[in-house]
Amino acid sequence: MDGVQGIASWRWIFILEGLFNIVIAASAFLILPPFPAESKFLEPAEKEHLLQRLYVERGDEDVSLKGQPWLSFLFDWQTWLNIVFYFGADMSAASISQFSPTILRNSKSLKLIPALPLQFDTGRTVANSHTQQWVIQPTKPIFATYPSGSAAR
Repeated sequence: MDGVQGIASWRWIFILEGLFNIVIAASAFLILPPFPAESKFLEPAEKEHLLQRLYVERGDEDVSLKGQPWLSFLFDWQTWLNIVFYFGADMSAASISQFSPTILRNSKSLKLIPALPLQFDTGRTVANSHTQQWVIQPTKPIFATYPSGSAAR
């Protein structure tokens, strides 16, 4: 596509990727169902079941974010621990993607050297995930389940 409409081929890559993302975002806005209380495809019993599960999981939390103690979120140790874990995983991935070509180009043994950073980072990622399990209280995901005795239609 180099030169089509006077645009270089490398620019067409960004244009096409951007258009694809815009189409996906617009279709997601139209396709994704609303909150269970406003959905039209669920029956009343299914709506009630899902809303009850959401209430049990959420508890007495406010739906609105107005009046929330934002400073307490900033000083929460669990927030900062997650930031450190994410930073470690992100820096590992960035360093591998940035330095792998240099390591591969300058290495004498192409079989072993690229594997060492990957093995180290894999071990650290597994250790981080296990640490997060013990330090941070896990939450249960919400799945669309139906009350016993009824089936999806």
